[in-house]
Amino acid sequence: MNSFRRFSEILTIAVFMFASLLTAHGQVTTGSVRGNVFDPQNAAVPNAKVTITRKSTKTTATTQSNDSGQFEFNNLPLGDDYEVA
Repeated sequence: MNSFRRFSEILTIAVFMFASLLTAHGQVTTGSVRGNVFDPQNAAVPNAKVTITRKSTKTTATTQSNDSGQFEFNNLPLGDDYEVA
């Protein structure tokens, strides 16, 4: 019975460590911003220049909208002080 208890303890520790690794893997440090560019008549604007600025660091990135007016910025540091123009 003692060996079964020891096995059970080792199994419990292994499951806990595995679960901890899954949780650590789930931590996110970057985000994305996606959107669409439309004109006043609600038509998509292709090839529009879109700039995102993080106000706290004054860093900017620029992209162009696609043929459907869609744009996307990926791998942005997390924050709540972005401005899109």
